[in-house]
Amino acid sequence: MVGRLKETFTFTERLITMASPRRSWGIDYFVFPFVLPLALTAGWVKPKIFLSSSLLETLTQEELKTVLLHEAFHQKRRDPLKNLVVSFLADLVFFLPVTNRLKKAFGLARELGADFHSLDNGQDLSSLAASLNKIHNFRVSPEVGFSLYSPAEFNDLERLRYLSEGKLKLAVSWRQVVISALAVVLGCFVIFSPSLKNGKNVVLEHKSACSYHFLKQEEPKP
Repeated sequence: MVGRLKETFTFTERLITMASPRRSWGIDYFVFPFVLPLALTAGWVKPKIFLSSSLLETLTQEELKTVLLHEAFHQKRRDPLKNLVVSFLADLVFFLPVTNRLKKAFGLARELGADFHSLDNGQDLSSLAASLNKIHNFRVSPEVGFSLYSPAEFNDLERLRYLSEGKLKLAVSWRQVVISALAVVLGCFVIFSPSLKNGKNVVLEHKSACSYHFLKQEEPKP
């Protein structure tokens, strides 16, 4: 966790040093020079919105507003910090089959929430689809302290299908859930069974050494 915090802090500071601040539609953001279209929110205490110079040259004004409203949602909800915590917790239980699916479901929910925020503020689905097409699945270094507009691990078509049709397929099978639950139960048994055994031994040792329990055992039955 400490390592990731340092990495994301360094990543954000590096972006700020090479970026220029701007403000559009009441939203503050930074523009940094980059050859590919990229939009992200970085930072785990005070998140900041970053857009690449190539993205500004690619998007129309309506598409740019859609992207900024989307990223403003991530910024307001501190989603980069949430992503950091979720990634850390997922790594702790990496052995559960359902972990990656739940992690992706959480991320997809945050992306859809940001999409809805953009649409609720007057943007239409066509500008959202066009902007996603221009930034589709761009891959960056595996930092966890940011939220991408078009994350590579999520299917943008699923986002658009849900926004237009209300249909979303969460690929979490019952087999994964059952196996994960059994793994948790087995892990708890392995962890706590020695403690329970030791606790029983402690009680027996106490009874054998305690004068009160010794006298209770020696009392004649009526």
